[in-house]
Amino acid sequence: MLVVAFTLSIGPEISLGATGVPMPHYLLGMHLVPFVERLWFPYRWIVVAMLAACMAAGILVSRLPSKWRGVAAMSAIGLGLYPQVRAGVYPLTATHWSMSPVYREIGEREGGVVELPLMVPRESLMFQPIHKQVLFGGMGENAPVFWPRAFRDRMRNDFIRFLRTAVRSESVVHPFEQTDLERIREDGFRWIVLDRHALMRAVAQTGWYRASSEAREGAPERTVFRITEAIGSPVAADGPLVVWDLEAKPVFPEPLTPTVARLEGFGWAGIDWVSYEATLEAELRREGVFE
Repeated sequence: MLVVAFTLSIGPEISLGATGVPMPHYLLGMHLVPFVERLWFPYRWIVVAMLAACMAAGILVSRLPSKWRGVAAMSAIGLGLYPQVRAGVYPLTATHWSMSPVYREIGEREGGVVELPLMVPRESLMFQPIHKQVLFGGMGENAPVFWPRAFRDRMRNDFIRFLRTAVRSESVVHPFEQTDLERIREDGFRWIVLDRHALMRAVAQTGWYRASSEAREGAPERTVFRITEAIGSPVAADGPLVVWDLEAKPVFPEPLTPTVARLEGFGWAGIDWVSYEATLEAELRREGVFE
């Protein structure tokens, strides 16, 4: 069990330098074992491997002389807890998350949500049980091998490709036709929600971000302008969030009404650009993104 679960946790391929080597056993399991193709985060198999390791350790301890069992058991527990304490994850901690009223308003008006930037994790997933609307945008886009056909078709949609380039590109954006947008609406999506802080975290890891101070500072405002130019004005803004309605219905009431102060510059961050950039880079260094 330990060996099987550990090898499955590697996923459909293993990276050797810049090369990805396919893992045939996992690819076979995706086609033959129910639900494996829906497990988008294979590293979760490591939980099964940990369970097997704990069972093996328990068996070994049980075979020791009785006078050593307690010492061995406590030593094993101590060795297991030490790296967790050192990493600050034990004792278990909790983080308070507050949901933007934007999502509550979306829940009342209804309609699927495309969250930008794509391909990055976000805390807004936790709010779905409250607003109860379909979400598109997150880490799933990073794993093409797991994409169902409908998901793959959506990723190839030119409107989705436009949104991706509008967020991440310094230069041109991908063109799209009105029919591309209509296909997304037919799938039940109504809202485009841009998280400007998540945007800055994403573009901070691109080459052009490092090369141009002007491009860095202008990234959020440029993205808002590009999307607005393509599909119309936003209907809401709250902190880093900017919302567009593909049905072009009335704007959200105050304090969510989009204003110039909420859309331009770094007023949404509550601090000036120099302070924001320093805070962002410190945040990414703590996470090991920047050295």
